[in-house]
Formats: sequence, structure tokens, C-alpha cells
Amino acid sequence: MSSLRPRWGLSRVGWGLALSLGLSLGLGRAAEKTVPEYARDLVSSDRDLKREASYQLSRPGVDAREALPQLIEALGDAQQQVWFGAVTALANLGPRAEPALPALWQELEAWEPFRRDRQGMQSLLRTAQALGAVGPAAVPLLTNGLAHAKWHVRAASAVGLGFTRELALPAIPLLVPLLEDGRAEVREAAAETLAGLGTPSAEALKVVLVQGSTPAQRRAAAMTLGRMGRAAEVAVVDLRRLWNEDADRAVRLACLGAVAQLQRGAPETVGLLIGAWNSGVAEFEEAAAKELVLMRPPSDALLGAIRTALVSSDTGAQVKAARLMAQMGREAGPLVGTVVSLLDGEPPVPEGSGSREALISALVGVGRPALPALLQHAERVPLANLTTNDWAVAAIRRLDATSSSALAAALVHSAPSIRAAGLEGLDALGEGARLQAKALIPLLSDPEPGVRSRAWVAASRCGVDSELLAKRLPGALGDADARVRRSAVAAVARLGRGALPAVPLLVKEMASPEPEARDAALAALATLGPDAAEATGELARMLDTAAGGLREQVLRALGEIGPGAAAAVGSVETLARDGDLKLRRVAVEVLGRLKEGAKPALATLLAAGRESEANLRGAALLALVQVDAGAEGVLPLVIAALDDSDGSVRRAAADALAKVGEKGRPAEARLFAMLADPAMRGPAREALRSIQPTSVSHLVEALTNEEVAVRQMAADALARLGKEAGEAVGALERLSREDPSEDVKRACRRAMRRIREG
Repeated sequence: MSSLRPRWGLSRVGWGLALSLGLSLGLGRAAEKTVPEYARDLVSSDRDLKREASYQLSRPGVDAREALPQLIEALGDAQQQVWFGAVTALANLGPRAEPALPALWQELEAWEPFRRDRQGMQSLLRTAQALGAVGPAAVPLLTNGLAHAKWHVRAASAVGLGFTRELALPAIPLLVPLLEDGRAEVREAAAETLAGLGTPSAEALKVVLVQGSTPAQRRAAAMTLGRMGRAAEVAVVDLRRLWNEDADRAVRLACLGAVAQLQRGAPETVGLLIGAWNSGVAEFEEAAAKELVLMRPPSDALLGAIRTALVSSDTGAQVKAARLMAQMGREAGPLVGTVVSLLDGEPPVPEGSGSREALISALVGVGRPALPALLQHAERVPLANLTTNDWAVAAIRRLDATSSSALAAALVHSAPSIRAAGLEGLDALGEGARLQAKALIPLLSDPEPGVRSRAWVAASRCGVDSELLAKRLPGALGDADARVRRSAVAAVARLGRGALPAVPLLVKEMASPEPEARDAALAALATLGPDAAEATGELARMLDTAAGGLREQVLRALGEIGPGAAAAVGSVETLARDGDLKLRRVAVEVLGRLKEGAKPALATLLAAGRESEANLRGAALLALVQVDAGAEGVLPLVIAALDDSDGSVRRAAADALAKVGEKGRPAEARLFAMLADPAMRGPAREALRSIQPTSVSHLVEALTNEEVAVRQMAADALARLGKEAGEAVGALERLSREDPSEDVKRACRRAMRRIREG
């Protein structure tokens, strides 16, 4: 609902709480000295003593009157913690801190949002609270501050007046116009204070609501009334009238929101919101839906309105109702039957339609209360037809973990379709269903293949003990049903080293005449990675005989095995040299994954790095540095590629140099030049970070780059050079003060320290 939202980070209750909690977690022993002793510490030259003194004097219940002069002086301290302690102690003193008013007001007027010795809006809030706590003596200052030229003074004055409670009542006529201030912070502060001033404020806002000459005035008044609670009930009649009559949509929307907040759940309010929800105006419908969702429990009128829209022939109304159901969650449980009858009807809601997806989402939103109806549908569906295309399965697979125990209970049902549906839901939950893992184990041996296959997939995802699965794996890989074998193969990928005994069975499965089984075995071997090295021989033979699409899968499996697949380097090199363009590129990438094992193929990789096809050149550059960056001709080829006509190759060359460390320093000047190109800046920056450049002049120039990460990289590199980077101190000093990034400022200060320490 459209409303004024706090932009200052805390409500007034939150401000007071934050101020009363003290200053830091690191300080805070019980007081060990008297107030005069802490007062002396507060103006000492010892930073730690000052911080401790400020904390102790700011503790709730401490009477710090004897330290008042020192607290006033501490308002000028450069340490954040000391200042915070002083201003908090003054706030705690309340009217007894009246002598501090001039200093506090000076702090307020001098406030800046980015001062390093203060914490932005928090320091402004603390100053405002301290001024307000002084009470009567501060009210004239704060009242005059409402008209100040500086926005932060107007905002803080409004906040401060809020802390004076009834003393701020005479300022209501000055606070109301601030609801239209050009700064959001001022508008929010004025609204917060007006909302806390009760009936007098509501009466004034009611006048603006009824007589305001501009929509902005009426809207601001309505929004502020909406947050006032019972005190604003005097304006409810006018808010309702303006909702129906005002010519400005924004005003009507604000009035709608205010009524909803002030009389939530009242039958008249529910009716008003249902009318807005059915208005045909998107803004009103969205705002009303947000409020209707908050009705706990939903009224019969609301449920009836949603049911009417669900069964409507108007697709838009149906979708809108389903979305509201999804937002209402469990509270929309009474509507589940209506949705199920629509999805199960004749003709059923067609797949791919917005209505079908919205209705399924509505059931998902309702959650566990919708599960019985979903399982009843599943029971009527033959197991062979129970796929993720079925609307009930689609919904079950999207339920959250609160449904896991109910899904597990479905696993012991006599109907195989219900057992399968329960497995679908647990499979989708994965780790979220770990507590139900034991319930899955019996289904690994279920008499129905359609259940067994699902059980293997779900068991591996839900955390069934890997040793138990590994013991049962050979039997599943020998199952007469291909679906079970495929599911067991997929489970291998999640068993890690526990699946090593299954590698020979996976190798055997690769020879399956069923493409799906073969592809699943290849995917499992690829997931096992280095642990599947014993499959290298069979994979190499497949490379020599398989067709193009299968060859790519085999290549990728060899790449995942990595150096352990070095025995296949000859077959991979052949494809890198003689295959079609796509296979050549994949084969080149795999040679890089074989690392030193691919050294016999260096000549082929060097040739690929000079090919006319850009993607092949780029892949070869990365592979070369992975195999042997020190080999003759490798680095010269990579460095020369920084000037390639194709941007992807230049990027690949920079990425390759990022892998070689200091060996890439001959490319330093070219990499610095690449920083001027926004498209190449990221790869060039990372390459420079890796090679640890030594050119101070280039690094100083990089400190002026528009990208924060480049400036930080340059500062870090200068820090690494230490005293050798002495000429950079001037540039670092400037950035440590002026750079808009705090990370860069810190990096510059660190670099200056390292340079000076030598």
C-alpha cells in the first residue's frame, strides 16, 4: 500500500532504543570511577580513556551533570565513539543539559552526510534526539529550525520536536507544510512527528485532507493519517469519501491505504477493498490485494469474492484471483477445492495458459493444506502418466519443506501413484527433506519400476546414507528396467567417492544401445571427475568411433577427469587438429584440462592459436598456459594476442596471462593500455593483479581510472612495491581524501603506510 516509509533507518522507538544501548560492543565494563574522574578522562589525550569515559557517562541511569562542561567539549572530538557517548549522555540528562543547547545546535547546522568522524544519518538522529530531550528550552530553536534553508536542519528539527511530545503541539501548523517538502527525509520526519502528536494533529490533517488545494497536500495528509492509529478515526469518514470522489488517483490510493490501516478487518473496510480489487484500475487492484492479504482470518465476503473470480470466464479475473490466493497462503485453504475442480475439469485448463500456471501457483501458495487434494488427484492418474506435465505433480514439486513430513507419509500408501507423487515432492525439496531420508530407503526395492526409479533419484538428493546407496548400486545398475538403471546412474554423480566401485558398471552402461542410458553414464563419469580415471581407455575408444554429438559428450567427460585422462591425449589431439570446428574447440579446451599430460599436443595447440577462427584461437591461448606456460613460443603468442582484431581473443589472452603470474610481466604495458577500453577492463585488471606490475608511472595513471576496482588494484600494487613507489605518494594522498570509494581510500592509506615504512 502506498505510504510514507522511514528513510532514516529507525522509527522513533528504534532511535531511543539505539541511543540507550550505548556505544560499542568492545567497551562497557561496570563503572569503576566516579563521574568527575570520567569527566577528566573525557578531555585527556589518551584515546582509549576518552572512549571508555564517554561510554560510562552515556550509560542509562548515570547522572552526568558534573561532567556537563566536558561533555559539551567532547562534541568536537574527532573520534566517533567519543562524540556518540557525549551526545547520548546529554540526551540522557534531558532538561538538565540546557547549557549544551548552543553546542548541540552548532553540531546540527554543521552536519555533513559524509563526514568520516561521524556516522551519517545516525549522528544527525542523535543530535536531534539530544535537542528534543532538553525539552522546553529547545522548542523555540527546533520550531524555528522547521523553516531553515538546510534540509537536514528542517528534518532534524521535526525529529527533535517529536521527542518533546505535547510541547510540540504549537508547531503542528509548521509541521504540516513539511509533508510537501522537496526532501524525502524532511517529509518522513514531519510525518513521523505528526503521527505521534495524536488528536490535535489528526484534526489539523483532516482540514488539509478536506480543504487542501493540491493533490499533493491531500495525499500527504491521507498517508500521515493512515499511520496514526485510533487518533485518526476522526478522519475516516472523509477518507472514505475522498476514496470515492477525489479526481486524483494518487489521493484516492492514499485514502484507500489509510482506511485499510485504520480500520483493518472491519466489514466496511473489507467491502471497500474488494471493490478496489475489482475496480479494473491496476494501481487500485494491486494496492487492495496487498491489504486483503493481511486479513486474518479472511472473511466469508473475501473468500466469496475470490471464488467468484476463479470460476469466471474472464481469464484476467481468474489469474488475479489465483495470485491473491497464492499471496494469502494457508488462509486460502477453503478455496483449494474450487481450484482443483478447475484444473481437473472438462475441458481442463490448457497447458501453457496463464490461468493454469496461476492456479497451480495458488495451490503452491496454500502449501501443505492443499496436499491431500493433490494426492487424491495423483491416485486417479495411472503411474505411467504421472509426469511433471501433470498439474498436481507440478504443484507438489514446488511445495516448501513444511510439507516434507506429509510427503514422507505418502510413501507408505498402497497406491503406487501416491508413493510416486510423494517421491516427486521430496526429490524437489532435496536437502530440505533430509529429515525424511530414511523413509525413502524401502522404496529403492519397490515392486513398481516407476516408483523405484524415482526413489533412487530422490534418495541421492535427500541425503540417504551414501554407503547404503553404494551397496545397493550394483543391483540397481543391473535392474531390468532402463528407467531404474538411468536413475541409479544419476545417483552415482551425487555419491562422490562412495560410487567408485560403480565405475566399471558405468563403463559398461556406456555401451548401452539406449541413448538415454549411455548419456546418463557419461554424465555420471563426468561428475565423478578425477575419480573416474579408470574409464579413460573406454572413453578414448569411443572418441575414435562415436558420431559427432556423442564425441562432444565424451570429450567433456575426459575434460572433467582432467590430468588423470592423459592416456587419451592422442585421441583428443586428433580431434583438436582434424575434427569439425566445434569439436576442435572443445578438444582444445579438454587438452587444457589435461594440463601437463597434454604436452605432446603443444604443437597442435600453438597452431590452433594462429587459426583464423576467433573462438578457436581464444580457447588455444587458455589451453597453452594450462599445459605449459614456459614452453617455447607460448607466452609470445599469448602476449601478441592482446592486439588481436577480435575482442574475445584479446579477452582470452588477458585471462590466460592472469594464470601465469609474474611470467606475464612482459605484457605489462599492453595490459595497462587495455584499461582504457571498458569492455577489456575487467580481464586486463585481473591479469595485472596476477602479474604484480612494477611500473609506478602506469600504476599512478591507473589511479585515475573511472572504475573503482582498477583504482583499488593500482593502490594494492603500489603497496606491494613499498619504498620503490615513493613517487606515487602524492597521488595516493589525494585519493585517500577525495575518492568516492571507501575501499579505494583504505587501499591508498595502506599503500602510503607501506611506502613510508619501506
